[in-house]
Amino acid sequence: MIEVDVQMTSDGSLSVITMINWLTQIRSISGKGRTTIFFRQTDEDAVPKFEEVIRLSEGKAYLNIELKDYSGFHPSRFVHPLVALVREFGMHEYSLYSSFRIDFVRALPWDVCR
Repeated sequence: MIEVDVQMTSDGSLSVITMINWLTQIRSISGKGRTTIFFRQTDEDAVPKFEEVIRLSEGKAYLNIELKDYSGFHPSRFVHPLVALVREFGMHEYSLYSSFRIDFVRALPWDVCR
């Protein structure tokens, strides 16, 4: 399972953040029945889109999506597009949502809170 910290930028796009590096490229290597996903930093200022992470991990890993939005937007403005994107890529059954903000957890649709 990969933990992905996601927040919404001021223009409304969903981006991945990390305490260590900005992630700009993901490649996967399979072997011995396991898939390892590597993150490589190529540009300090690049902010990868959440869609890139979903696309590249689709069918290869489970996601622990941590909601970390500091934009001040209403929780549903952040949570609903994020969940819709996860569903669009068929990753709904392979994703876990978490947040230290209870208002984000409350904004999640009931079918993701099993």
